[in-house]
Amino acid sequence: MSASRIQYLLQQYENNNCSREEMEELFYYIRTNKEANSSLRSWVNQNYQKIRKHNPSFAYVNESGQLVTESIHTNHEEKPFDGRRSTLSIPLTLLVGLSVIGVLLWLGSKKINRETKIAGREKNQVVQSTGKGENKYLLLPDSSQVWMNVASTLHYYDDFSEDRKVKITGEAFFKVKHNTQPFTIKTNNIVLKTQNASCNLKAYENENETIVSVSQGKVTVHKNGDRINELTPGRQLNIGKSDKSVMEKSIAVEKISAWQWGEYIYDYAELKDIILGLERIFNVKIVLLDQDKKNQKVYISFRREMGIEECLTRLGKLTSMELNHVGDEYLLGSSAPGS
Repeated sequence: MSASRIQYLLQQYENNNCSREEMEELFYYIRTNKEANSSLRSWVNQNYQKIRKHNPSFAYVNESGQLVTESIHTNHEEKPFDGRRSTLSIPLTLLVGLSVIGVLLWLGSKKINRETKIAGREKNQVVQSTGKGENKYLLLPDSSQVWMNVASTLHYYDDFSEDRKVKITGEAFFKVKHNTQPFTIKTNNIVLKTQNASCNLKAYENENETIVSVSQGKVTVHKNGDRINELTPGRQLNIGKSDKSVMEKSIAVEKISAWQWGEYIYDYAELKDIILGLERIFNVKIVLLDQDKKNQKVYISFRREMGIEECLTRLGKLTSMELNHVGDEYLLGSSAPGS
């Protein structure tokens, strides 16, 4: 792999813009590379020195490609150092690995929203978010993986030593790293608990349902502090907000997080929620002129590459409405201007 390619992948990783394929390519390179040219070695060293300015560590890479360990004090006071250092030559595979880890630490420090003291020590709260039309991949401190869908926000502490807890609004797919310590996902009055499951949580504040789907492992679902269900692979729970309904049903595992590959499936969803979803995906404004149809439930699926106009045209045909485009708005209804 060329120096420019590894630089691009690391920069994508730093900005949380890596696709799943780019992530796999980056870590495959880290695991398998045994040789590197001088330009790549120089770039990695420069990058790591840059990271050290934001996150001083007990270990760093010097200009000769060696790992240097130093004493470091946590009380921020200057203390004498006895001058002893240990150096260890390491292959560039480890240098790149250290650089990636450093970038992760640096990213965490840049995204700190606030700090709070717990059990006599400080823990940093990290806030990650996506805008309309934007997806994001995250690697949590315990090595659990998260794929965030559009217009979503995730809160978590960067130190999972006490517990593994995250809070989300929006939608995300979680692949939880196995641990005896439970992993907790909270959204409003709904709490999910698991040890090693893969699951999808859809919990947009302006939609009428919270939807939990499991593709691997077991997930217990709690509402207002009470356990209401335990889900296994291929099971989905729809929790109503206004009518407080709870409905469990089967779902094909391959459909659970189809949105990661650009496929959006609405299974007997309310028309207003489908429109809200399309607004988030394509970052557009959609006006439903026939408000009496906003609670109509339909089954429909879209692919992102179809584009907003084709998606709305299909939705209009299914619900007996016409589409018009006026200015920056898309109008959907039987009484749309020009119909």
